[in-house]
Amino acid sequence: MNMFEYNGEFQVSLLPLFTDVNTPHKPIPLNKGSNTIGQGPQFYVTDQSVPVMQATLDIDCPNYVDLTSNGQPIGLRIKGQAHLTLCTGEKARLLNGDIFELVDGKYPFVVLIDKVLKENHNHTVIPIEAFATLLPGKRKADED
Repeated sequence: MNMFEYNGEFQVSLLPLFTDVNTPHKPIPLNKGSNTIGQGPQFYVTDQSVPVMQATLDIDCPNYVDLTSNGQPIGLRIKGQAHLTLCTGEKARLLNGDIFELVDGKYPFVVLIDKVLKENHNHTVIPIEAFATLLPGKRKADED
């Protein structure tokens, strides 16, 4: 049996939840740093009423992403909280599995944060704290 360890690498993707003939249900990989999200083919949003620069997702660490609304209000469905609305200029910290609606009530996406594991031939056990954000219960980012 091979054991794996977390090597600090991670990949953030968005999974579109809206149904459309042109929307494949596969994750859209994002780059580390600042990502502009809005109307355009890369996010399968063709609605002309959605700004091209509707939101910004800042990806700097493997535990969360920061979402900023640049245009119309954005809907948030964060685990353990009621539906929230993010207005222009406001920010929210999202964790793996949180959902945001590019426009409040439309175009939902799930945030997927995948931590890259590498094989460890020494069979070192991975400490559970490394994956605390994936466990149910209190949100790790809320403690920061």
